[in-house]
Amino acid sequence: MRKRFLSYITMVIVIFVIGVNVVKAEDYNFSTKIYKVDVVDDNFITRFNNGEFQEVKSGGTLNAGDTIAVGVYIDVKNPTGSIFDIRLNWDDSLLEQVYNVDTLESYIYDTRSIIKGGIYSNNWVVLISSDRSPYTIANIYNISNKENFDKNVAMYWLFYKIKDNVQDNSNLMFSFNRVESYGDFGRNLLDISTTSSNFKINGTKSLAYSLGDANGNGKIDFGDVMLSMAFYMVNLSMNAEEKDAADMNNDGRVTLSDTLLIIEKLFKNN
Repeated sequence: MRKRFLSYITMVIVIFVIGVNVVKAEDYNFSTKIYKVDVVDDNFITRFNNGEFQEVKSGGTLNAGDTIAVGVYIDVKNPTGSIFDIRLNWDDSLLEQVYNVDTLESYIYDTRSIIKGGIYSNNWVVLISSDRSPYTIANIYNISNKENFDKNVAMYWLFYKIKDNVQDNSNLMFSFNRVESYGDFGRNLLDISTTSSNFKINGTKSLAYSLGDANGNGKIDFGDVMLSMAFYMVNLSMNAEEKDAADMNNDGRVTLSDTLLIIEKLFKNN
């Protein structure tokens, strides 16, 4: 009887432990999101929040000459961490970082501006070393070392230009070399998962096109307005680059709304 009772208790404990391991989720999941951008400047966050940029999903295609914004996202499952060490890999044979021509610093945004280190929000600090290609180190921590990070957000943004001479069908990957998070004043390693992003590169894209520049002449002018109207009014045929450039609101179609947005951009530039 005693042996049977002990066996029963043992079985219950084993089932409980297995069950706990099965249902236990990671404390933090890290991933990247990639967006095509036309110009990198101090207005990126505002323009991003206005929905001006087109996300390219993992498994999709990018083009030689494209400028891209790479957001490092955190998905909080169980907020138990107050210190982060994030190392994002990137291929410097395919990519070059976008620099501010005045300061020669890389464009790296937390939520506000070009930084090499700065306040993220409240007591959170982001310290980024971007000069260690082909990977970028971000140290994110809480000044008081007491508050766990509990927001599902983009921790920071990095900006790259795909090199003009990239061969067609090249593979591009953004992956995490290391992501560590600590709680309890840095003593306990937390449960982390990461997701890589993979892309094919079309090395044959014309480099003249940018958002709003439907005719590919390197500037926004009335020719782009007229061409945009012709796409939907007289069903003028367009190639993929012309469609991408004319589709200002990124809904997959070229309509009157896109023409109005091109006109708005034209007057802003003049």
